[in-house]
Amino acid sequence: MKKGILFLMVVTILFVCSCNSTEGDGKTGSSGSLKIIIANDNSRSALSSSEDVNFSDITSYAAKGIGPDNARFSALEIKDQIIQDLVPGSWYVFVAGHSSDEKIIANGDGTVIITEGTLNILEVTLKPFTEPETAE
Repeated sequence: MKKGILFLMVVTILFVCSCNSTEGDGKTGSSGSLKIIIANDNSRSALSSSEDVNFSDITSYAAKGIGPDNARFSALEIKDQIIQDLVPGSWYVFVAGHSSDEKIIANGDGTVIITEGTLNILEVTLKPFTEPETAE
């Protein structure tokens, strides 16, 4: 009888502990995922002629994000990729379009709310990248 009660207590403790697992970021619970869509990708729509960057020169897209409690992600190639295991909450995402020589030629950003257990979509419009001005 005592062994049976002890066994049930151990099983209960293991069950409770497994339900409250954390995701390496100190948060309890589930995570969400993100798909980034480039709104003005050449395959989706044409840019106005006033743009001084030829978006067909973009060979890859990369993204970095910062979320709740300083959680971060970095993805080197985001086209047709889903970024997973994100902490639920508000995320700021920066997207860069790179040329074949790996220079940033376009960039954009946006904010998205990541909901646990859901594929969240962020649509980002890229604009020509300009170097920050330096004081002389």
